[in-house]
Amino acid sequence: MASDQRDDIPPIPAPPVALAPVEPLPAVPAPIAPKASDTPSVSDTPPPPYQPVPPAPPAPPAPPAYPTPYDPAVPLSAYASTQPSGAPGLSIAALICGIVAVALGPLASVGAIITGHLASKREPHARGMWLTGLILGYVGLGFFVLAFGFYVLLFAVAAPFSSGSY
Repeated sequence: MASDQRDDIPPIPAPPVALAPVEPLPAVPAPIAPKASDTPSVSDTPPPPYQPVPPAPPAPPAPPAYPTPYDPAVPLSAYASTQPSGAPGLSIAALICGIVAVALGPLASVGAIITGHLASKREPHARGMWLTGLILGYVGLGFFVLAFGFYVLLFAVAAPFSSGSY
């Protein structure tokens, strides 16, 4: 059986369509015409004469073409990079002193802190190096202060227990 309906289910009859009565639309009142006394008076002067629109200003000249990288007639300053010139010497010194400070002690820490602060003013383009040097310098100085405080505390506690003779 290839039909879509089954024999045991009767089809559903469609409900009768009942149309609602349509009421006519209400009449729209006509607009009220203004009185002759309400309209502004038109003067006898003619309209201003036609004035043409001024022409648009001429287009600016086309910018000059950029020189090609292989043009020998163009000086090399035209191809100068936007990178700041000068080596970041103070920043490198701060970084090296900071690395040494963590391993060796307070003298390198002081050097890392001083050169790091100088480099922050003079070499802002090398921020990563001088900031790392400053952080390592302060960490190295903190390690030294903690170690020094530990040794002072150790000797202060151990002093009363010493015999005094060697």
